[in-house]
Amino acid sequence: MPVLRIERKLISPHGSWLLSQPVSEGGRLAKVQPQAGGEGPGVQVFLSRTSKAPDFVIKGNLRCKCFTIFRCLPGGGELPIASAARDSQLATANAFLMSMLSHAQKYYLTIEPGVDAAFVTALALLCDHFSSESSNLF
Repeated sequence: MPVLRIERKLISPHGSWLLSQPVSEGGRLAKVQPQAGGEGPGVQVFLSRTSKAPDFVIKGNLRCKCFTIFRCLPGGGELPIASAARDSQLATANAFLMSMLSHAQKYYLTIEPGVDAAFVTALALLCDHFSSESSNLF
């Protein structure tokens, strides 16, 4: 049973993605919007359709797949809720060979207690996709 649906918004000036509940449930959960050319945070996440301010921002080095997800607080601050980092492929000879043969990468995702793990995992997957897109957004 799917928990979350991720789809690219076809008509969008910023290459937005939508996170929604499975088709049987209906309903948009969030819009995920990468920021091109270093304008502001790397990725902004909007829960409300009408909000101009993001509910979450993702900052860090998306190319190296090392980033932190922050919840935006009403007063203007940010609260870190999760972090992701890719395992170094050069740490051991075995890790290097396995990554070359399988094209697999190992990630470490640290999520604070009480945070929706499926939502954070979906955001991390999208960040991985953004960093590997040939359009070179970052």
